[in-house]
Amino acid sequence: MHSYRARRALRSVSLVIVGAATPALIAACGSAVPVTSLCATPGATSQTDSFNEQVPLTTAPSGLKYGDLRIGCGPLVQLNHTVTVEYTGWLGDGSLFDSSRRPGRQAFTFLVGANEVIPGFEDGLLGMHVGGKRRLVLPPRLGYGTRGRPPVIPPNSTLVFDVEVTKVS
Repeated sequence: MHSYRARRALRSVSLVIVGAATPALIAACGSAVPVTSLCATPGATSQTDSFNEQVPLTTAPSGLKYGDLRIGCGPLVQLNHTVTVEYTGWLGDGSLFDSSRRPGRQAFTFLVGANEVIPGFEDGLLGMHVGGKRRLVLPPRLGYGTRGRPPVIPPNSTLVFDVEVTKVS
């Protein structure tokens, strides 16, 4: 059995360790505290996306599933902001249907909240920071629905995107 003095010393060390981690936890939740080990500062894009990369997903009430591949530290994506993204889109079976990373293509820019893109794509970006990269899995009703977008996207298709935010203004 530990003595009172040893238990007290151990408790003090535990508090110091937890206390030291607090700024990192706050930063991961969106604080202004810069912690580079937990997030990616805006810079060069990753250049590649992989359908097979495993990502833990969260399901939103809308049915959108999302998971962060990398947390960004730059400006926050919000409604009425113009956002620039690099993206790759696959059908649910892994078939590539579009990518801004293809040769000759460039990043995609649009106004968030102006219905310029499919709903799940836009919703999935809200709350991201520049430098972040997120996996989005859209059920058909948040993508192209029962009509699809022939000949590339069949009706009732689940869509999977890797989206990297490169600029917010």
